[in-house]
Amino acid sequence: PGPSGELIQVIDYDSVTGCYYEPVDLDDPRVLLLDGLPPSERDPRFHQQMVYAVISALLENFERALGRRFRWRGDKRLRAFPHAFRGRNAMFDPDMDGTLQFGYFRADEKNPGRNLPGQTVFTCLSHDIIVHEATHALVHRLRERYKEPTNLDVYAFHEGFADAVALFQHFTLPDIVDRYIQQ
Repeated sequence: PGPSGELIQVIDYDSVTGCYYEPVDLDDPRVLLLDGLPPSERDPRFHQQMVYAVISALLENFERALGRRFRWRGDKRLRAFPHAFRGRNAMFDPDMDGTLQFGYFRADEKNPGRNLPGQTVFTCLSHDIIVHEATHALVHRLRERYKEPTNLDVYAFHEGFADAVALFQHFTLPDIVDRYIQQ
């Protein structure tokens, strides 16, 4: 259960509360009729759908660029945990069987930024964060040794490349690009 395909498996386990959230069934006729679940910060099933969709789109673009189908080693799947931990971070962990883990946290009461004071902020709802972390997984798959700090620039390459891919991934959303050009 959970959005799951040939290359990606979303497992919605919250290690803080010790619970599994109800998995979204993207083949459910009611979900298909709506063209997916509507955006919702409150619905963990939408969080699962978001993570799955963004990673799927990224993988499609990598396959197009590589000119071949992408595979994980041993035909494993990339496992993504939308509510992995409480914290202001997200990560790709190659030591945990190559998992993507997304955190969540409460916005600061006095300086919440663009959020409401005390609002729960989910890193799994950020397109940029999902793409950034998934890019780390893709680079690790293509060049596993790029994770070893053989010189000072290795980590900088990983971070810079993941940031650049997240930025360029925006250009694959023509409606958004058109709107910004018109502004």
